Amino acid sequence: MNKININLMERYLLLLDRFVDKLVESGFSEKEITEKSYLFCAGFYIKYKNEIEKLTFSNREVV
Repeated sequence: MNKININLMERYLLLLDRFVDKLVESGFSEKEITEKSYLFCAGFYIKYKNEIEKLTFSNREVV
């Protein structure tokens, strides 16, 4: 796996974690947090689709 791709996915997880923390602090309901997190993930995928599709895993069935 490419080091750039690893950093991209690590960055994504950190950003998602911060995003959810901010939503919780703001008092959003669990349903709203789930919906907004889904949109966050979809937007991230669209933005970095080419890099994400280049990722390879040793066992794709697990992922």
